[in-house]
Amino acid sequence: MSNDTPEFWTSRGFLDQIRDIDQRMEDRAFAFILGAGASVPSGIDSGSVLVERWLTELKQRLSHNIEQPLNEWATADSTGIEGFDYTKAASFYPMVFERRFRGDYDEGHAYLEECMEGREPSLGYSVLSKILADTRHKVVITTNFDNLVADALATYTQKHPLVAGHESLTSFVRTRLRRPIVAKIHRDLFLGPINGSDVDELKEGWEQALKKLFEHYTPIVIGYGGNDGSLMDMLDKMDEGSIPGGIYWCFRKDSPPTDERILRVINKQQGKLVPILGFDELMMELGNRFYYKRLDSDLEKQYEERVKRYRDQFEAIQKRINEDNQNTDEDVADLKEAINSAIGEETDWWGWQLKINEANDLETKEHLYRQALAKLPNSDELACNFAQLLIETYNNYEEAEQLFRRATELAPNDATHAGNIALFMKRIRGDSDEAERLIRLALEPDPKHANNTAILAALMHDARKDYNESERLYQRALKLDPTGVKNIGNFALFMETIRSNFDEAEHLYRRAISIDPSHTNNTINFASFLHRVRKNYHEAERLYRRSLELDPNHINGNVNFSEFLIERGRLSEADKYAKNICKKEQHPSQGLAEGLLYLALLSLIDHGDATPFLKRLKGVLASNYQRGSWDFEPVFNAISDRIDEETLNFYRQLGTAILDDSTLPDLENNELWHALESVSPDTPWDS
Repeated sequence: MSNDTPEFWTSRGFLDQIRDIDQRMEDRAFAFILGAGASVPSGIDSGSVLVERWLTELKQRLSHNIEQPLNEWATADSTGIEGFDYTKAASFYPMVFERRFRGDYDEGHAYLEECMEGREPSLGYSVLSKILADTRHKVVITTNFDNLVADALATYTQKHPLVAGHESLTSFVRTRLRRPIVAKIHRDLFLGPINGSDVDELKEGWEQALKKLFEHYTPIVIGYGGNDGSLMDMLDKMDEGSIPGGIYWCFRKDSPPTDERILRVINKQQGKLVPILGFDELMMELGNRFYYKRLDSDLEKQYEERVKRYRDQFEAIQKRINEDNQNTDEDVADLKEAINSAIGEETDWWGWQLKINEANDLETKEHLYRQALAKLPNSDELACNFAQLLIETYNNYEEAEQLFRRATELAPNDATHAGNIALFMKRIRGDSDEAERLIRLALEPDPKHANNTAILAALMHDARKDYNESERLYQRALKLDPTGVKNIGNFALFMETIRSNFDEAEHLYRRAISIDPSHTNNTINFASFLHRVRKNYHEAERLYRRSLELDPNHINGNVNFSEFLIERGRLSEADKYAKNICKKEQHPSQGLAEGLLYLALLSLIDHGDATPFLKRLKGVLASNYQRGSWDFEPVFNAISDRIDEETLNFYRQLGTAILDDSTLPDLENNELWHALESVSPDTPWDS
């Protein structure tokens, strides 16, 4: 073994070496050994700062000479620490801790907890977390008690590490890793952290585990001064050349290590000394070698998604409770009280939205929206939500478009608003060119927006009939957001209805429902798929009933289940579900038209007269609602033996008119239809 000073490398040379090994040697990986210096940029005091503070506190307790400088007072005799040298105070960290908190280590642990409370991972940890999550370099070995590495992984990635915060967990420390591992050799702060003289010896299990790691992982040391006897002694005792790739010992460029043990360890492993500006700076440089980009936009998006998820879940519970017809008021009283307490004052847009959600009738909802927008005229969220209400319930398209455009003006970078107005232009205005222009414009600054990518996929499908491009875009949307259940469900519908790839459609439906079993539309569509395509009537019925548990007033859920029951010959049950929704729904829609058609058929079969339902159907058909595709033949075939051919053909005409308003004039040639009085769907029903 050479006794020469270890070789110094420039940080540039070191960083290039790391990049080259990462790219060329797949059988070699790196481990990061982090000491207290790596935590300093996160606002956690270094060992030297803590030692200085504890010595000051000891002097205040033990010395009557207030004027005496600390460096003169702090000797081996006055501190009671054998061999203490103030010029090397940081290296005596364990002994100073033991002396300061003698007899009450719990106080010492509480002291350290306070030092670390509320500290956020510094910028360097963002890069480290990406390396740990995305590459084969998945090992951190640390003498620190903090949770900065685990916190950074949770904040910046989707990976959760194995944190071995106690020697009893060393059996889980393996060399072949699927996820990052954080080996806390002095234990976790909350698992009896090792301080004082105990740090001079590794607990049983760690030495074997670490030696095994070092057979496969080349250590990069950052912020570690070797002041504990445990890890340092183990490294010192390792055989010469036993660590493949050596060891890279990084130090602040103005403070090269002088400890003989450190230099000896580096020499034995043919390692290198690397001067750095600091932990964050080194990690930024390393991130550049790994081609990582800034993460601020990703963080903003994650935060927005978490806020949205929180709000969506709150509103889902609120909706279920408001529509609950299975539990008694007493059963849900506490939950309603909790919801009302959480709603509180209408100080922001969401407070108003929650209050609007509590309203039982549409008139009150509209009034509250107008009141809210008068108070908060710059709320793009309220403008957008009110626009949706005006479309879905009032068919007030002019004001809805004004509100959508106002929302996009207030928040021009909000991709969701851009998607909403694009959908409006396509579905309501029938202007596919403008819709495509708007959605492509929205995707320019944010090409990774999964929902807008899926909207463009739907445009390519519905308007352009470019099914190959549509499929490509759906696949991209799912890659961008693998858990976006709405997009998964829409892609399933595409694969079912356009590609007739029923196996893939079923796979996608099941995937969507496994992610979110409470998604009503996906549950209805999957039930319809099992009903119409697979003829799996048992599971289809179970899912139809499940959809109505999720949303008892969902018009498509009730109407589709009614159709299912007609086909199965259960006409009285079908009548119940069709009436359930048609007597509540007051606004023209294809679903309402279908429900009234089924009620007319059922009434004709049962009573010989369908007039009340045909009048309302005439009122719906005369209105402007969004029309889509459907196949009524299974229903007509199911009741063909109960109705004469001429009457059945008339109902076929009605089915065609529900889907295509250009055929309405043909209906007027029918004397019965021509003589019928049109009744608006919002006219109260006779009891």
